[in-house]
Amino acid sequence: MPLAERRWSEGRAQLTRRQRSIAPVEVQALPEPPFRLRYVLLVALIAAALSWVFPRGHGAWKLHNLGTRLADHALCMVGPTGPRLLRDDPQALGELLRRRVVLAPPDARPFLACADQADQLTMSVHARQAYARTATEFREHQGSSDSAAEYSVHDFEFGRADFDRIAAGAWPFVRGGHLRLLEGTAGAKEALHPLSPAKPGVGSGLPASGYVARATITVGQTVVGAFGSGANAKVVVSRDGGRTFVAGGRERASELLDRCLVDPGGPAFSLSRTDAGRHVVLSLDVDGPPTAALLGEAEERLVAISCDGRALVALLEAPARPNQAPVRLRHCALRQACRDVPPPPGLVLAAAELDVARVSGDTILVAARGGITRVASTRDDGATWTPIVVAFDAASAELPAQAAPTRLLTAGDRVLLYGPANRKSGQYALLASADHGASFRPL
Repeated sequence: MPLAERRWSEGRAQLTRRQRSIAPVEVQALPEPPFRLRYVLLVALIAAALSWVFPRGHGAWKLHNLGTRLADHALCMVGPTGPRLLRDDPQALGELLRRRVVLAPPDARPFLACADQADQLTMSVHARQAYARTATEFREHQGSSDSAAEYSVHDFEFGRADFDRIAAGAWPFVRGGHLRLLEGTAGAKEALHPLSPAKPGVGSGLPASGYVARATITVGQTVVGAFGSGANAKVVVSRDGGRTFVAGGRERASELLDRCLVDPGGPAFSLSRTDAGRHVVLSLDVDGPPTAALLGEAEERLVAISCDGRALVALLEAPARPNQAPVRLRHCALRQACRDVPPPPGLVLAAAELDVARVSGDTILVAARGGITRVASTRDDGATWTPIVVAFDAASAELPAQAAPTRLLTAGDRVLLYGPANRKSGQYALLASADHGASFRPL
């Protein structure tokens, strides 16, 4: 046997003898764990996935429902363009809200029909209360940012902040832009889209203030106007129907000065004062001598007068007194006593620029405040009044509030409504009514 093999056999025999001489060791088997680590990791992974997926999926479900509610609410508040404006132009949405308030009758509640939808949205108590308020309780209706009214259209909350916040946590279940979910449902309550008042035209040449007495003669497109009396009288003429006036026409206006009349051959009225300073109206007619009627007290200021062939109407302002209206509208029929005419309900005469016009038996009253010019008219000498019309809105016309037309002038069967002239250009906002104050359009 080769030496190498003999040594390998001896070494192996020797190792076997050593193993036999070692005492056996008792091995204790450990119990198997109740959970495998891989299973614990799998459960933790599933829980983490659910904790990430479930709130996002729940948020997507909430987002779909909220988008429908917000869109239906916008439809109810401003009309068919509401959802689109809520998505793309919230500022324009606020302008439509303001316009709804401005155009609403004073005692109307323009947003009451949307109160039940507001109950389904998250908003402040003050915002929820605004739905039941009348138009006059909103600052925008009064046309003044410093109004004492408690409510504003800016109090309404459309929930865009909550909608965007929920959308941020709804990815990836909401894709393609979350604003596409702002879609109204078929049959949802929908407000009429508030129309914008007509934008005025541009006129020039008429004095805006300082003249109580005004009278005109109209022949075709030529209008001659006489303002004031005595040395302070001003006569102007227009040959384009009243759009532009220039000095002139005094030879035609000789019968207009110091009197209020429509037809040079018909009845006329003039003003006078008693020894005590009280205002008096004199009715002048070819059928007899002048007839006097008391118009107002000495302390009252004559704001405006206008007449037709049947009556003279006047606005008088008195010093502020308790339980006394600061402004009176007086009606003086030809050869009859003057009487007070109740103003139209809801038309605020205090702290407003006022004027009155008389045309073909109808009386037109204008009150301008805060850049908003409202007009009402009566066809039965004050027994009833037409609905109040917003003839001009400075915000809608994109003009300053100071440009609001406040003065009326009859020109035949039409009534001109114009404002103060711009100091640089001499031009002013001009509107005209061919239906005795029911509506106004650019001239």
